[in-house]
Amino acid sequence: MTFTSKSLYAYQVFLLTVLTFNAVTANEPPTVTNIQDIRFIIKPENTPINSILGTITALDIDGPQELTFTITEATTRDLVKLGTPQGSSTTGRSVAIILITELDCDRQNGQRKLYFQVSDKADGSGNNIPVVITLFISDVNDEDPTFNNSRYKGSVMENASVGTVVLTVKATDPDNGLGGTVTYFLEPAVSGVSEGYRTAFLINPTSGAITVNHSLDFETFNFYEFTLIARDGGGRNGTADLLITVNDTQDTPPAFYNLPYSVSIPENVSLGTSILQVTALDGDRGVENIVNYSFIEGSYAFFSLDTSTGVISVKMQLDRDSPDVRDKGGVYDMKVKASEVVPTGQVNMGVTTATTLVTITVIDVNDNSPNFNSPWYNATILENMQQGVPITFTTPFTIMNVSDIDQGSNSHFELFLEKDGKHYSDFTPQPSEVFSESSVLIRVNNQSALDYEITYQLTFQIIAREKDTAEHRSSTAIVTVHILNVNDNEPIFDSDSYNATVKENSQNRTHVAWMQAHDADLGDFGKLTYSVRGSNDRFVINATSGEVFVNGELDREKVDKYFLTVEAKDGGGFRTPVELEVTILDENDNPPLFRRNEYSGTVQENKMNFTRGSVQIQAVDDDEPNSPNSEVLYRISKTPSNLTSNFTVDNQTGVISLTQSLDYEKLDPGLEGKIILTVEAYDNGVPRKSSFINVTLEVEDENDNSPQFTKPKYFTNILENSTSGASVLSVTAIDLDRTSPNNNFLYRIDSGAMDKFRINFQTGLITVEVGAVLDREARSQYILNISATDRGSQPLAGYCVVEINITDINDQAPVFTPASWSASVVENSVIGTIVTTVTASDPDQNFHLVYSIIPNSIKAKDENGLEVNVTANKIIDYFNIHMGNGSIYVNSTLDRETAEVITMEILATDLNAWVPVGNSSNPQTATATLTITLLDFNDNAPEFIPSMYQLNVSEGLDINAEVLRLQTRDKDKGQIISYQINKNPFSKFAVTSTGVVILSQRLDREAQSNLELTLIAYDNGAPALMSTATVSILVIDVNDNSPVFQDYNTQYTVPENATINQVIALISATDRDIGDFGNVFYRLEVQDNDGKLGINESSGAIYVADKLDRETRSSYTVSVTAYDNKADSNNQRSNTTKPIIISVGDINDNSPVFTNVDPNLIHTVQESASIGHIIYTVTAEDLDEGPNAEINYTIGGNATVMEKFRVETVGRMVGTQIKNFGEIRVKGNLRGLFGNFELNITASDRGGMQSRSTTANLVIAVLDENLNNPVFVRPEGPRSAISVKEEQPVNTEVIKLLATDADHGLNAAVTYTLLDEGDYQKFRLDPLTGSLSNKDVLDRETKDRYELKIEAADGGNPQLATMLSLTIILLDVNDNPPEFSRGSDMYPYKVYIEEERMGADTTRSLAIAVDRDSEAQNLLICYYIIGHI
Repeated sequence: MTFTSKSLYAYQVFLLTVLTFNAVTANEPPTVTNIQDIRFIIKPENTPINSILGTITALDIDGPQELTFTITEATTRDLVKLGTPQGSSTTGRSVAIILITELDCDRQNGQRKLYFQVSDKADGSGNNIPVVITLFISDVNDEDPTFNNSRYKGSVMENASVGTVVLTVKATDPDNGLGGTVTYFLEPAVSGVSEGYRTAFLINPTSGAITVNHSLDFETFNFYEFTLIARDGGGRNGTADLLITVNDTQDTPPAFYNLPYSVSIPENVSLGTSILQVTALDGDRGVENIVNYSFIEGSYAFFSLDTSTGVISVKMQLDRDSPDVRDKGGVYDMKVKASEVVPTGQVNMGVTTATTLVTITVIDVNDNSPNFNSPWYNATILENMQQGVPITFTTPFTIMNVSDIDQGSNSHFELFLEKDGKHYSDFTPQPSEVFSESSVLIRVNNQSALDYEITYQLTFQIIAREKDTAEHRSSTAIVTVHILNVNDNEPIFDSDSYNATVKENSQNRTHVAWMQAHDADLGDFGKLTYSVRGSNDRFVINATSGEVFVNGELDREKVDKYFLTVEAKDGGGFRTPVELEVTILDENDNPPLFRRNEYSGTVQENKMNFTRGSVQIQAVDDDEPNSPNSEVLYRISKTPSNLTSNFTVDNQTGVISLTQSLDYEKLDPGLEGKIILTVEAYDNGVPRKSSFINVTLEVEDENDNSPQFTKPKYFTNILENSTSGASVLSVTAIDLDRTSPNNNFLYRIDSGAMDKFRINFQTGLITVEVGAVLDREARSQYILNISATDRGSQPLAGYCVVEINITDINDQAPVFTPASWSASVVENSVIGTIVTTVTASDPDQNFHLVYSIIPNSIKAKDENGLEVNVTANKIIDYFNIHMGNGSIYVNSTLDRETAEVITMEILATDLNAWVPVGNSSNPQTATATLTITLLDFNDNAPEFIPSMYQLNVSEGLDINAEVLRLQTRDKDKGQIISYQINKNPFSKFAVTSTGVVILSQRLDREAQSNLELTLIAYDNGAPALMSTATVSILVIDVNDNSPVFQDYNTQYTVPENATINQVIALISATDRDIGDFGNVFYRLEVQDNDGKLGINESSGAIYVADKLDRETRSSYTVSVTAYDNKADSNNQRSNTTKPIIISVGDINDNSPVFTNVDPNLIHTVQESASIGHIIYTVTAEDLDEGPNAEINYTIGGNATVMEKFRVETVGRMVGTQIKNFGEIRVKGNLRGLFGNFELNITASDRGGMQSRSTTANLVIAVLDENLNNPVFVRPEGPRSAISVKEEQPVNTEVIKLLATDADHGLNAAVTYTLLDEGDYQKFRLDPLTGSLSNKDVLDRETKDRYELKIEAADGGNPQLATMLSLTIILLDVNDNPPEFSRGSDMYPYKVYIEEERMGADTTRSLAIAVDRDSEAQNLLICYYIIGHI
């Protein structure tokens, strides 16, 4: 038997036991009783030591001593031991086989022979039975994959294309099958890296090739550290380190540091003062270039820039108050360009310039006073003008303006009034505080001071004085106000209201009332005229006397009261109104009017009440309510002649009721059930007035007559073969009611039809029901109960009876009972044998039945259930039928092997059946299914398939193993085939009852190479039938000897600089087999194989296959396997050495490598750090060992670096070894330093004359501390005011705030916050840009200024902030029209002009309107005469 590696891996292992029996006279040998169980033992390689592998059980009936068990071979003793025997030899004695050495399927032979002996005498002089057990060691996944190197290094250019292969790694796993397959994975060495870092490279999971996955950038990451993972099919992992270095190319522009660049300076700063320095570095740290600076755009004319250092200084004298500077908020902004100085021959793959914005804010100095646009002003205002109204400035200056051209708090001043050196409050200036510039209004604050009769002119001073400065600069202007006279008395009536009455229909000019008023003013202001409103021209008033007259038609029914407004107006335009109520008296001038155009009702005959409620006539009279003129009464004025006593009406309510019930049948047919009454409505006025209306009453007929049939009972006969729809008879009924639906009725069969008949609901025709079949034999008579039902609201019905008799005909078909028949017959039955008889029955008396087999109905199936062609195999001739009695008989020779089951359809026909007219065939037939089963008769002998066999059988085949499985067939059914061997040379084989040929004695190809057997197969029939077959056997040789090693060492050493092919050791083995089975070859198994070692497969010489590197690997554990039969790996025998250790000697061939120094990473230190403070600790690894791996650290750089920083080499215990680290410490005081400093760190080993070193760049950033608060420069703080026009759209920018911070980086990054104080809800502030905008449209007339608190905070920790109090003053726009202080319906203003005057003598001041705007130019009001009263 052949064992494949696949079968071994699947743990299908077989144990072979070879037993040899030595015959001893008079002493029977022992017998191993569990030989079948222990021939093969299968155990996994991780089976624990002291586990029982199996048990040998033997029996010796004749003794004479207890059986002993021994191990007969040395390698077996190395692997197992035997336990203490248990039990008696005569009943069964057992011993356990115990494992004493670990099993290994990966490096040793997976198939081991175990040799034992069972003896019946302890001294060996008795019977000794050898026992050979084959132990198959099954593989388990107990080995981790191992990379060839523990650490891999690779490099790639940063512009390498996607898919570029960086390097390929290799890992091996000595396990077999899935456990030995390796899949590769790649993971970052540390957690939390970016997605770009994690996905920069891909590893092929099968080949281990590492490729570029996306574009690289040296400036982002100049090296990558990953963990390589090799995972086998069972989930075990092996790991290695991977370092990929990215080489820089010139592709990154310079970058500015310490952004943003912003500074504030006073406007009087000296020329040449250095105010700011910009700094940029080349972005390519690996190929760094020098950077120069230049201005490229912006307002830089007043400044100079050092092209090398980036220092900006003042070039020209600054003036914060000049218009061009003021318009820009005092801010100069400019762009600076940094350009790399590109060396000759350098290739650039990107831009070499960068730009940044520089802002310089000029701070104001207080050197200007507030200033009015005139030293004196003239103004006018009407007397008694209300508080808040501004005075009107006249020529030469119609607008008062004041300004201070300084900035910020230097331009903040207040306004107030004085008179005769004292505070003056009859007027008030607006605004009271000004930032920078504003127009000024002077508003009335004390109305009583404006009395023309007391004084006509006022003079006072307005003063502007600075509030926040130490100097409190100020200026003054004189204001003269002229007061203008106005009309200030109104007309007054004697009473607050008046009442009067007048009859409707009165004539025009009829007197109604007198109206009188008086005015305290004199002259034209005291002259009164009268007017009336609200009369719709029904009344007029005498403009001079005040008498009221009728002027139009008066109708009380339309308007019963008039509410008039009488107005008295004086000569100055003042008006006084008063109410006059006029009541109109009634006269009878309207007849009653019906509320509806018609009235109707419904009543049922014989009823006293209307069907749908009462019928009520309603009329109204528009004359005066609750008087005889409007009282309405009712009466019936006209009724049909024959119904005068049937109706009445209530004269008060108008409700019509019946006094007698109505009979519909007695009404005039011409009325069609309708009655018309005429009703009169009349009043009690003088003269009396009335109206008439018709009332229509509809009488409803009552259903009081039921339908009546013309006969109470009907009789008829019908044939039983009558078809659907055949007429039976008609019934007729009538209904005496006169109206529909009371006289409409339906016919219906109430009972007795039994679904055989139906009636036409309209005509009364009775017919045979659709689908109904009449059968006299089932029922010969039907009694139908018929009804006719009308459709009244309460239906009435009439009834009759219909008797239907069924006449008989011959119409019943025969019936088979049952419908399916079955029978059986032996296949050797003679022709004419009756199989069965099939009969049918017929309920008719005169039936005549004949039987036949339906053509084409015969079907047949063989014993397997497959259909058989009945025509080709002549099965249709097997049977026939006697037509008179239905007997089935054998008609031809039967063969069960052709068809076992035959089915057919039997037809019974009634020859006397009634055939409907037009039918060509007899409808009275019946069918039945007959199934006949053929019973078997033994008439076929068994057949071998094939009849001759040729076999190749291995001499190593086990006893009782299957050699051949015979196949035979017997066409007869249910036959049992038995087998025996007729010819069996040397009794080597046996055959089972199931036809399996097995080996009964072991084969020996050298003794017999060819054998021939004769086999017999016979059935169990009576008599039994048989056949024979011949088997030719060729015996095949097997490989049954393993190679054996000669003595060898287990320790060897080779230097790491050994040359390729240098021999390390020679291993030799021999094999006792011959030919391919005896030729020995060698295979080297290396634990964690990296391809560095090899073996000569013919000689067994182990040699150096590739360059060794002790730092990558310091030793190898190997084993050598010797195997035969090289051409067939599935049929080899092998042997494996014990583990052999090959050590690699070290030489100093590796330089130190920094593991945590990245020139792109910046390490920070506060400028206040103390001397000796540790900034960062560097570490490097050296793959050598001993002094070659001990590392010292040194530092290099420019003078500042050497002065301020140092490195100290310190040793620390890491695990069980001391490792040196380099501590970067502060050497000198860092205060005042800021920015990045590049250190050159060198790591050197102590390899003596061959010492190696590595240098790396490390950047240290000295961090600025947050020491400065932000400073507002636009506008200047801490208080400032700005002006903005009112009515600006929402989101209009009011100002873009700017605050600067003298710190750097985040400490100088300013954000803005609008605090929840003051008027913050009206504005929104962008926290980054400082843009302040309005959230609502602002109206100066509602609110003229807004107060905000704004915070500017830096990004430092702790955070520093500065507050700004900002006042926003709204500038007036002309958005309000002038308004008269009185409504248009009041008395006009009065202007007094003396009679007989003309031209300039008639000029008067007319300040009678106000404008809510505040700017002087928006307050000018012009008056126009647009009409006359």
